[in-house]
Amino acid sequence: MSDWEDFCDSKGWNAGSEADYDSFLDSLEDEPVRRTLVKREIEPVQDVTFFSSFEEAKQWAKNNLGQAITRSPDGSGFISKKKG
Repeated sequence: MSDWEDFCDSKGWNAGSEADYDSFLDSLEDEPVRRTLVKREIEPVQDVTFFSSFEEAKQWAKNNLGQAITRSPDGSGFISKKKG
């Protein structure tokens, strides 16, 4: 069997039927399923310093040995990150 015949068989259609072919084409015109994106809320983090630029964050890390920096969860800058 061809892929088309297998597909028609799975739908209960006759692969040679014009009416079933029309049903297939009509099914393609149905409104697509809409998916809603869920926006996650980022929880505020205590004892974190925010830096708008990498240079600012790098300078802070040099002045605060034992501390580190990482990209902010929302991607808008950098934050301090305690090691350990």
